[in-house]
Amino acid sequence: MTIEWSAPSSDGGAQIEFYMVYFKTEDEVDEHYIEVPQLDGEVRTATLENLENGKIYQISVRAVNYAGQSKDAGFVEFGVGAVPEAPQNVRTITTHSGEQVVVSWGEPGYNGGFEVSGYTVALWEPNQEKWVVATSYCSESEGFEMIPHSPCTFDVKTLLGETDTHRGAAVKAKIVAKNEIGHSEEASGEGAYLPTFPDAPSAPTIFERGNGFLVLNWNKGEFNGHNSISQYTITVIETTSNRVVDVVLLTADLSQDGFAQRLITIEDLDNGKEYTFEVTSSNIAGSSAKSSAKFIVGTEPAAPRSVKTTRSDDATEVVISWKNAASVGILRVTGNSVFVKDSNNVFLDATDLCKEGDDAYKSQKCTLAMSTLGKRPFNLD
Repeated sequence: MTIEWSAPSSDGGAQIEFYMVYFKTEDEVDEHYIEVPQLDGEVRTATLENLENGKIYQISVRAVNYAGQSKDAGFVEFGVGAVPEAPQNVRTITTHSGEQVVVSWGEPGYNGGFEVSGYTVALWEPNQEKWVVATSYCSESEGFEMIPHSPCTFDVKTLLGETDTHRGAAVKAKIVAKNEIGHSEEASGEGAYLPTFPDAPSAPTIFERGNGFLVLNWNKGEFNGHNSISQYTITVIETTSNRVVDVVLLTADLSQDGFAQRLITIEDLDNGKEYTFEVTSSNIAGSSAKSSAKFIVGTEPAAPRSVKTTRSDDATEVVISWKNAASVGILRVTGNSVFVKDSNNVFLDATDLCKEGDDAYKSQKCTLAMSTLGKRPFNLD
């Protein structure tokens, strides 16, 4: 340690010959001293060696002439050591509620020879776009400007104001450690984001349909709003009248980390009616925009029966006949589709080539001209 001092304002009428520098730790009784010769200039210096790190030393200087030593000017205390290294593993998270920010960190790798007396926490203020010393806002600091240990928990509304003004904002922290010598360098780490509205889920699709019910599924939105999706809301609207007939909630099991599957059964629907299904996702901040799809309630008809294929005598036509399904399902069947398989075993839709046109369903037959099927051979057995 190097100390310095200025020459006294009076030499007592005799030239100062040298200086005596006395030093000792707080718990020592006897003083150590060194002699420092008088040098020209206003500022005098002395280097104290072999001092013990982590100790506070009391140091005083006396001037000496032929008459003796000057009075003691009083002790000045100095710590021997270094500032601590920066804190480690700084981490910032927001609680699931979005109401609190928690900053945590590890102790410095080296404390500089002195016990770390406390930490100062600064947060990035997103509204003002500047760093703000926020230690006194930590619930663990009890209002003091330093906190003795990790973590530091902030109430978002107290620190930043109403949540709407900083929804989705990034929260970053910087930590400084302090000991008897001074402050460490700043340490920062990965930040966090305050919750905001999630993206809308995908439009619903039919997973299963039946008599008076539909099973719908959908995919989650790409962005969860920096917060777990806690619920999906499915609004069922009768399309023609625009009347809301049901609102169904699918709630996440947060203990199981979300949704096992995004499937829901909508029951008590009228067969033959079209419904609009709107889906929104929600987190702690609120609800997303909605996605929607329209579906008619009912089931598919049974397959036609007794399908036969016959050729005309001149081999210019093929007649495909069938009997319409005995059970037409819940909805009225409006027609049939006719497919023929070519020699490559590929089915081709030939419905539009039927001479009967829209009457094919009623007449239960489809007459195909060989010329309309092109030159490729077909398996008509």
